[in-house]
Amino acid sequence: MAEAELTLKKLQPYKLEYPVAYDLEVASMLSDGLSKEDLTAMVNAYCKKVQNAGFIPMVYANRTWLTKYMNLSKIPYDIGLRHTLKIRFMFL
Repeated sequence: MAEAELTLKKLQPYKLEYPVAYDLEVASMLSDGLSKEDLTAMVNAYCKKVQNAGFIPMVYANRTWLTKYMNLSKIPYDIGLRHTLKIRFMFL
């Protein structure tokens, strides 16, 4: 998996104490026809490669991606939930 290889290449000189997060929210993956099973397999392959290199992997995505486009019951890695706050300002 090219993404994991690039990540590991960039991380090679570092010793991290925090997780390496895989953010998979790329709309073109959906338009390319990747299924929920495909995306779940991609997440697991990425995380396994990162873990095998000695880092702590995690998946990072918003609720829609985590519940609609991935099968969370088949992802044995930590999950980071992205939540965006929408704030409205009222100027008087």
